[in-house]
Amino acid sequence: MYIEFRGERPSMNWRKLFYQNHARPRARFTLWLTVLERLPTKDRLEKIGIHIDGKCLACDNVETVNHIFFACRFTQHIWSTLINWIGYPIRRHDWDKELEWIIAETTKKDGDGVY
Repeated sequence: MYIEFRGERPSMNWRKLFYQNHARPRARFTLWLTVLERLPTKDRLEKIGIHIDGKCLACDNVETVNHIFFACRFTQHIWSTLINWIGYPIRRHDWDKELEWIIAETTKKDGDGVY
């Protein structure tokens, strides 16, 4: 009966990212905002009418989710250092590709998923 009143909702394939996730609550909250495309990046703030300088503070490109996490030269240096430190093969994708990979890894049935 509840489902009938509520209506059919699409399955959120990313919700397993938050099960057994031992990250700090702040990191999980940031991930949640990013997955929902609600992270307050400068380009998003401008779209909702907040007039600010839309440039990244580190490199003067437009600040987007993809730029913050993957395209900024400062961020790329951090990722390269981290990936080399843990010995993981380098993958540089955009946010959508990384999210697909993370979801695939966390939904593995054999228990080898990344949590």
